[in-house]
Amino acid sequence: MNRSAPFWGFRHFLPQPADTDPTDPRKGSLPEITDAGAMGVVMQLGVRTDGIRARWLSRSDTNPWQQLAKAGDFKGKAQSYRVSEGVWELNIRGDAQVEDFAVFALMAVLGFAVLV
Repeated sequence: MNRSAPFWGFRHFLPQPADTDPTDPRKGSLPEITDAGAMGVVMQLGVRTDGIRARWLSRSDTNPWQQLAKAGDFKGKAQSYRVSEGVWELNIRGDAQVEDFAVFALMAVLGFAVLV
C-alpha cells in the first residue's frame, strides 16, 4: 500500500467478531464477496488517472474479487488477479462514475455499512 496516495485504508478481519459484524466477509455478508479464509484488505485510491487498487489477504485459494469485478457498474473496467499466494488484487480504471462506484463498494469492504 502506498501511504502517500491521496486516500488509503486497511482492515484486519479479527476471528471473534465474525458472528456480530455485518460486514465480515467470512459469513458472506458483503455484496459479491464471501471468503472463509479472509485475513485483511488494504487499498489505495489515487487521482483519477491512477485508478483504484485493493489487495485482499486470505488463506483461501479462491479469488474473492472475482464476482465484484464483474459488477455491471464497473463497465468492464475492473480487473482481478492473484499477485502471490494469499494475495489477490483488484484494479479499477475508468471514468468518474466507475471509480465512484468502486469507492462506494470498497468502503463496505473496509467495514462502513451503507444502508439504502
